[in-house]
Amino acid sequence: MRVVRQLALDEGQNYPEAARVAPLYSYMDDFIHSVPSPDEALQLYDQLVKMFASGGFNLTKFISNSPQFLQNIPVESRASKNLNFDSESETKLVGLRWDPVTDCFTFKVDVSENGKCTKRFILSKTAALYDPLGLLAPLTAYMKLLVQECWKRDLSWDDDTPSDIQKIWTQIQNELSNLSQIKIPRHVGVFPCSEITLVGFADASEKCYGAVIYLRIGSLTSPASSVSLLCARSRLAPLKKITLARLELCAAHLLAQLVQAVLKVFNARCKVNNIIAFSDSTITLAWIHSSPHRWQTFIANRTSAIQEIIAPQFWHHIPGHENPSDLISRPVTPNKLIDNHTWFQGPQWLSLSHDQWPVSSFDKDNIPTVMPESKSVSLLQTINPELNTPLVSLTERLSKWTKLINTIVYVLRFAKILKNKGCITVSELELAETHLIKAVQNKHFASDINDIKTNKPLRTPMRKLNAFIDNEVCSDEFNKAVIRELTPQKIEFKINPPYAPHMGGLWEGNIKQVKTHLSKAIGSQILTYEELNTVLVQIEALMNSRPLCVLSSDPSEPLALTPSHFLNLTPLKYIPAVNLDDISINRLQRYKLIDKMVQSYWQRWHIEYLTSLQSREKWNTISNPVKKGQVVIVREEKLPLLCWPLAVVEETYPGNDGITRVVKVKTKTGKNQYEIAGTTSMSRK
Repeated sequence: MRVVRQLALDEGQNYPEAARVAPLYSYMDDFIHSVPSPDEALQLYDQLVKMFASGGFNLTKFISNSPQFLQNIPVESRASKNLNFDSESETKLVGLRWDPVTDCFTFKVDVSENGKCTKRFILSKTAALYDPLGLLAPLTAYMKLLVQECWKRDLSWDDDTPSDIQKIWTQIQNELSNLSQIKIPRHVGVFPCSEITLVGFADASEKCYGAVIYLRIGSLTSPASSVSLLCARSRLAPLKKITLARLELCAAHLLAQLVQAVLKVFNARCKVNNIIAFSDSTITLAWIHSSPHRWQTFIANRTSAIQEIIAPQFWHHIPGHENPSDLISRPVTPNKLIDNHTWFQGPQWLSLSHDQWPVSSFDKDNIPTVMPESKSVSLLQTINPELNTPLVSLTERLSKWTKLINTIVYVLRFAKILKNKGCITVSELELAETHLIKAVQNKHFASDINDIKTNKPLRTPMRKLNAFIDNEVCSDEFNKAVIRELTPQKIEFKINPPYAPHMGGLWEGNIKQVKTHLSKAIGSQILTYEELNTVLVQIEALMNSRPLCVLSSDPSEPLALTPSHFLNLTPLKYIPAVNLDDISINRLQRYKLIDKMVQSYWQRWHIEYLTSLQSREKWNTISNPVKKGQVVIVREEKLPLLCWPLAVVEETYPGNDGITRVVKVKTKTGKNQYEIAGTTSMSRK
């Protein structure tokens, strides 16, 4: 296959159609494909022969259901068999045979070997019945059940099987040769303008489960032009006992996987217009039509996978006797399979228009509150019957949110709270939601609301939420409550008027710095909420790391007082990060983009902050000179985040004019000389 793909890549411009289909429809050293007409087949033949010849390959053994096509193929390039297209003839294809004259698939099983009935013999014969499309799924399921029964009875590989197993196996073996009577048309009736519907069925028993798909051609509103068996799958129930409801869900999951595989093949050649799935298990349908979070892990995982492939609205209920996949869940012998026309042709009603089908749509509104496999949630709540207001009663009677809110709007209109009489407006819906939320909270949080109103301590779980009563505490009462809380702590509470940030003083100055540098750091990038929150939290850490004044002037380890000391009692630590200044923003992954924004903010802001610490005097006024033992901040380029290198002045070097312009400082890494402009003094207050 690697050679075929490379050949198609190299010769794609010269032979486009051959290059497209060769990698898709080649298997080992065979190529199998179908086209709408003999003319297209000849064109494809010409391209394939020339493309493979360019790579040194000679295509031979051509076979087709079209005599017109074969007449144009050299005799030496046809199949090696002496095929006479006027008589019965077959060509084997991986155990599944195709008769090009009738254009049908048939089965032929070699039963010449009649060995001893052992576990080894049964397993080898079961494996030899290769059925890639699952057309014989009810039979293969029966044979696999016999193998499983041998394992359950702990039989040795070459011991004789018990009489009951031998009886069943002998019957199957005697009837296997009759499978040659089965003829399944290869062409399923699909043409360029056909309306295609995949109709799937799933069923299970305590022994096995399976799924089958039929292809219906034609509009659902009219009789079908054809209905064909497309494919099927069977699985054995595990030896570990599980409930029948779970097995029914496994069957639905198997059907969804089978539909996904069919769509992968069909989408490359034609469009599937409709998908309809059936199950006779109401529990399975209830699981599928509900949110997976409601169920235990086993159910949740499978319902989630099913819903991703087949939407819940396409799943319907069907009576068990109308379900053709029932034949898989209750396997049959070869003769019974051959005589079952429903399996090979589908239920008769599939050929009728959709409104005549004996099926019903599943009503998810009738799903019981208590269902098998539901997640158990234990809640303890004491409810006062007197608090069960009419609005709260509505929540227990109506399960749809939209219907509930619309009903409350009409209740409020009847109570003259709402004056409108026309169509429901958005403002009415919002007011209805507010009334409903208040009613529910008054019922379930009555004691907490009373505690808030009477200024009593809230119960422990509520204390973490900073609860308050919305729209019941006016601004004046709120301000008075804040003042009463802060006054004993000697904190004066002031209220700034709107649009007057300059009255905020120092804290508004910090906010201005954040806004200024943040807008430059982010630029035109659009961040998600989580990304913006990450940036702001890191900037908050930077702001709280700024040195305010000297906390310790110990030469061995000078220390500055920072806002973090008030919050955490210790200075903030920083985590080393890769410097991203020289990397283009277009090459960064999202998390590195966040790092670059924070680093850009740091480079801008910390230089500006250091400058603000250095008081500026007029040129004709002598500023406070740097003194020995003074703690200073060393200015360095490209410092990592949260890094404020502190040093202690050991010596000063005044010039001829008596002004100190160079100092010798001691840092954690050693002693160095710095120009006075390269350091920033800090206050001791």
